[in-house]
Amino acid sequence: MPELPEVETVVRELNRKLKGRTIRSVSVVYPKSIVLGPQTVSPKRVPNEKVVKEFIKHVTGLKFLSAKRRAKLIIFDLSGPF
Repeated sequence: MPELPEVETVVRELNRKLKGRTIRSVSVVYPKSIVLGPQTVSPKRVPNEKVVKEFIKHVTGLKFLSAKRRAKLIIFDLSGPF
């Protein structure tokens, strides 16, 4: 687990390198992390291939507006309706 100053350094570097760039392709490594719309908490939740494909379709072509940090999580602001 990275320390907080390391996460802040990564966020600053992401803002420097990605701001204004367009997402050309998406690769989902952990499909269980993708949730679209209202969600229900279920420990046996199985990733739906349709949801992953829909996520990829919506994210491809959007632009990076900024990255920010919330504790040790990195959050991306993207252009578009998402």
